[in-house]
Amino acid sequence: MRTIRLLLLFYQFYAYISLSLSLICAYILYTNGAGIFAIVFWFKIFTLTTIVYFVHHYKRKTYPYFKNLGLPPRRLWVSTLTFDFVVFLVLVILTLQLR
Repeated sequence: MRTIRLLLLFYQFYAYISLSLSLICAYILYTNGAGIFAIVFWFKIFTLTTIVYFVHHYKRKTYPYFKNLGLPPRRLWVSTLTFDFVVFLVLVILTLQLR
């Protein structure tokens, strides 16, 4: 339970922008159809890469805090990016089912 709270604490650094971009991607898919999925997918990958760069650069001083609590930076990133991408895929699937 403590690990989940720490992961959510780390995820909140970029959750708003990432979830907003996922919703925008879902809206684009809803309006344009599945034919544009490849563009939306690569847009999401590109924006995630950009987010990782900026968060890594600006929040680098928080890594020792999480590492002292047993979460190394790699585990933080893998866990939160996996969660974010799963949310994106669920939104895409639901959007294409509703369309």
